[in-house]
Amino acid sequence: MLWLETYRAMAKVYAYQLGCWVYNTAVAVAPFAAPFLTRSGIGRASHPGWDRASGHCSFAKDHAVSLLLSVAFICHLLAILTTLGFGLTYLLRRQFMPYHGVALEREWDALPTALQTLVWALMRAVAGGALATALLSTVILLIPFRAGEVWAFWTLPASTLVLAGGALYAMRLVATNTPARPPYAPIMIAAALVMIGLVLSLYG
Repeated sequence: MLWLETYRAMAKVYAYQLGCWVYNTAVAVAPFAAPFLTRSGIGRASHPGWDRASGHCSFAKDHAVSLLLSVAFICHLLAILTTLGFGLTYLLRRQFMPYHGVALEREWDALPTALQTLVWALMRAVAGGALATALLSTVILLIPFRAGEVWAFWTLPASTLVLAGGALYAMRLVATNTPARPPYAPIMIAAALVMIGLVLSLYG
């Protein structure tokens, strides 16, 4: 049946997205590894603001904040807010998304209780991955990123891109195998923002 095959595909992809939690756990541990990476030279990059004496890449030179890094900060912040909105939407909804209904060719009330429970569980799993990404991205943005840690310039967009990749893959599966048209825009905007933030961070 179409609806059964669709949700089997969605379950597989959402299981992949749960891997975001594992990844973000590693991200949370990254600051503890930063001193080792800095001493070994792995964490250093050819950044124009690198201060060899302090071991940090400073936002400011003579206390003047770099415009590019400020714009990068704003880009990452907007991406975090987009991810947060995505997660809260999936967490707080009492039924599936409109495009889910189109994919299943059924109204929410027409679904069996067991299938409604499954859909809720899958949506909460996606919400958990998105909220975990938003939370850890916020911590990285406000602490190591602002401190000018070069590893944070790379780690911050990576966490969002992992989530975005899984979400876009899931939406692509639905769009390919059903008449539904998933909303790609928010995910693509978040991905574009973090990529812009990365480029600006490296050249700021």
